[in-house]
Amino acid sequence: MNGRMVDIIAPPFTGFLAPVRTLYTPSNMNLTPTNRQSCWDQGPSAGEYLLHALAACVTTAIVYHAAARGIAIEEIESSIDGDVDLRGFLGIDPKVRNGFEEIRMNFRIKADVPDDQLQELCMIGQQYSPVLDSISRGVPVKVAAERMA
Repeated sequence: MNGRMVDIIAPPFTGFLAPVRTLYTPSNMNLTPTNRQSCWDQGPSAGEYLLHALAACVTTAIVYHAAARGIAIEEIESSIDGDVDLRGFLGIDPKVRNGFEEIRMNFRIKADVPDDQLQELCMIGQQYSPVLDSISRGVPVKVAAERMA
């Protein structure tokens, strides 16, 4: 799969930094930074904001639940990336999904606990993240348009 990696270093949230990596797969399309019809390098896309929100939410859930259990996390680093095929978004191929095909998160945690507790914290972060719940289980979205005066 040919694609382009875009690194977004998001602003710190609750004292942590979340690097966000997104793989775009433009296929045979000519989407370059100089192509005015593209948004390359013009700031985070809506999909990248979604990834950042997801990483921030799961990371925060891990930190809060660790604190509630008396576990001191000295440092935590979250990374997230996802695969998007722009042919779906642009309507070029109706068989291609419009959104992310897969999202992957990884957490590096510095804490004085055994590895099984680190894995448990990671699972708890996933279990209690409202953003992850909304993405993975879906939520009804109502959309309307109004005429502007």
